[in-house]
Amino acid sequence: MILNNKLGALRTKPVSSSREMLNARTAVAVLLAGLALLLGVQLWQSLDWRVLHDTAIIHYGAYMIDHYGFVPYRDLFDTVLPGTYLFHLAIGRTLGFGDLAFRVVDVAMLLALLAVTWRVQRPLGVAVAWAAALVFGLVYLSYGPSMSLQRDYLGLLPISVAILTASTAGSDSRAAAGRYLLIGALFGLTTWAKPQLAIGLPIVLLLAISNHRGDRSSMQFRLLLQAGILAAVGMVLVAAVPMVWTWQQGGLPAWLEIFNEYLPLYLQMTGDFKVLSGTDAILYRFTSWQELGGLGVFLAATALGGYLALFESGLTGRNRRLVVAILALVAAYGIYPILSGQFWNYHWIPFAYFASLGTSLLLVPLAANRDWSRTRQLFVAGLFALVPALTIRPAPYFFRQLPEILAATAQGRPGG
Repeated sequence: MILNNKLGALRTKPVSSSREMLNARTAVAVLLAGLALLLGVQLWQSLDWRVLHDTAIIHYGAYMIDHYGFVPYRDLFDTVLPGTYLFHLAIGRTLGFGDLAFRVVDVAMLLALLAVTWRVQRPLGVAVAWAAALVFGLVYLSYGPSMSLQRDYLGLLPISVAILTASTAGSDSRAAAGRYLLIGALFGLTTWAKPQLAIGLPIVLLLAISNHRGDRSSMQFRLLLQAGILAAVGMVLVAAVPMVWTWQQGGLPAWLEIFNEYLPLYLQMTGDFKVLSGTDAILYRFTSWQELGGLGVFLAATALGGYLALFESGLTGRNRRLVVAILALVAAYGIYPILSGQFWNYHWIPFAYFASLGTSLLLVPLAANRDWSRTRQLFVAGLFALVPALTIRPAPYFFRQLPEILAATAQGRPGG
């Protein structure tokens, strides 16, 4: 109510000319152009990054499997799921195990994710689509090489494709079954990295079902059951592939032993190697979770963006359902780190992704051509501009690498 009153107070007189209407959009366009330029520079710089952190250990394990015939989990003790080893083996066997090959895959996956993200948000407005893609791209790169291709990040591309599939669902009943199966398979692919990444499946599946039914008043239980079964089949079939590979490699008994004997202990361990249980574990998870990985500004922007999109923009039909799904996914992946009790930066990257989509909702009213005063339009545009100003920072080594890139570009050769 307070927010509504404040926004209402900004209504002065209706926009009197097309020039006034363009002021806020022009400011947003300039900001997005600046963010795009920064993203391009940081992508170029990132080609010089090394493989670091957990990913280096996993990549080395894949190298030992490929070059020396190591049996996963029998010869390599790790809690990494088999699907992650398959992913790193695919990189090594196609492009090599070096740093540059790793960087090429990381950049290609990021660009693919941002392209799908743009397509998902496009029905809500061009500026909304660019905002979602650019904000997340910069957030991801701001963590530096330690975030590159982390397991929690790997599932985002399949999830985004699943959302696109659901958001573009039509009324053809014959195509619906294949759509539900595909959505389940895409979420099955996310389990190759982390099983809990599939937490968003019910939300995306409901989006697909609601778009299939259109504006009809209710969903039949039978339809929900059929869609759920098809999605479950697709997920199980895809999720089983890495386990079959592990069995063929001879590592399944060792994996089961690690899963049953070590993993429960590992999940009770905090970042400073203390084992907690009972009330202590609950308190630790709650106190760690409430920090939101330093992404609280994105949550506030998402809440306001969701309000503006749903109640101030006149959205109807599938666009309104898409906004509701995005807000539900923000909430689901906001609790995602609690499921494992792990709260490192990379455990928050799924939340950062969906919160970036939620933040872009601030621009929906501008795209919807609401009959607002110039002051109110600029107010909303300023709120969006405030989010990257407060949260997005250049990637590590940005200022150290920048002179090298500028010098190399002037000489017509790659920099860094």
